[in-house]
Amino acid sequence: MVKLLVLTAINARSPKSVFSAFRHSQPKGSMEKKLKDNQLQQLLDTFINTHPYLEADMCSDKGIELMFTDSQITAHIINKFTELNKPILSVHDSYIVCTKDTELLRETMQQATLNIVGTDLSAEQQIPSYQQIEAMKYIDRDRYIDTFNTVLVNKLKSKQYQQRLSDFWNYHDSKTQQ
Repeated sequence: MVKLLVLTAINARSPKSVFSAFRHSQPKGSMEKKLKDNQLQQLLDTFINTHPYLEADMCSDKGIELMFTDSQITAHIINKFTELNKPILSVHDSYIVCTKDTELLRETMQQATLNIVGTDLSAEQQIPSYQQIEAMKYIDRDRYIDTFNTVLVNKLKSKQYQQRLSDFWNYHDSKTQQ
């Protein structure tokens, strides 16, 4: 709830518009929809007290500027991969690349944030990169084989991924049978 309130505040120009937009986005009958302006202001004030360096960004319509910065970082990353003739797919503020290109992505993200923002921002990666797995080969052969089999062979697929893959094959099969 606080995260949504703060995101709304970064994108709004006044507290009144923050609170109105926040309530509008909530499901009918929810507790959040019933919160009064003074209650929402208390939540926002508590957040600002915890993170005072963000106070100037609240109700500042800063969101559009942040989205532009994010798009510049993404453009830098996509341009680098395009120059190298490597496939890349951006999904919001994440990127999907070939397993062997995860280190390149990490390095490119680091360079992009240095160029655009002026500082190295941490990049999160849910699985070890191909290069990290290969480095294990001579250190711990059993761990290398286990990691290779679970990560690189992609046995760990989310339910959402499995559903999309199933939908794809159903669609594919229906088109090929026509």
